[in-house]
Amino acid sequence: MRNIRRIFYLFLVITFAVPLAGCRKSAPPTLPPAEIIANAIERLKGSAGFHFTIERTGTLAYIDSDNTIAVNRIDGDFLTPDRVKGKIRVSIGGFTAEVSIVSIQGRYWQTNPLNQTWEEYEPGTVFNPALLFDAEKGIQPMLQADLTELTLVGNEKLDKWPDKQLYHLKGKMKGERIAGITFELIGPEVMDVDVWVAPNTFEVCRIQINDPVEGNTESTIWTVDFLNYDQKADIQPPVP
Repeated sequence: MRNIRRIFYLFLVITFAVPLAGCRKSAPPTLPPAEIIANAIERLKGSAGFHFTIERTGTLAYIDSDNTIAVNRIDGDFLTPDRVKGKIRVSIGGFTAEVSIVSIQGRYWQTNPLNQTWEEYEPGTVFNPALLFDAEKGIQPMLQADLTELTLVGNEKLDKWPDKQLYHLKGKMKGERIAGITFELIGPEVMDVDVWVAPNTFEVCRIQINDPVEGNTESTIWTVDFLNYDQKADIQPPVP
């Protein structure tokens, strides 16, 4: 009888211990920050496209010389190598407006916030968010060449990725490159930056830039999220 009880007890221990062991998720392996970023850059280069959001919090950031139009949020899709469509939410004199944008092979269209008609702009005359994802000018070379003092803070979950222990990296980022493609909407000073990267896939999930504002105690915080890697959005020139 004792042997039967022992066998039964051992059976119960094994039955419940195995599922519990399977539920434990091991932490991602600790890797050098440079290796994580290098892999993340390659993943960005290899992606067919993605959805992105850019959220501005903190001090207002204006896209016009008269400081009347402030960017609040950009929500859109990127299709490799150079197509973007999306919406920019702005504040104008205390009111909120939304404009649609399309960028294809350097050509850029934007709707008028008053009547929503499409207008095409010459390259270099207005801020084009597509340049942020340009392989030669945008985020990829920024991650590759403009980061310094990079450290691995640890592993962290974020609200949009509750089931992933992401690599959380922190460092400094030179601001000249991003200032040049955003009409100094961001930069040109050295800025604090945080980067979250998914283990295994090395997908960049979030980049957060702390942009100090001269004469202001509060910075402008830019949060760029990357979602739905390898999606192929249909992006065509707008119909007038």
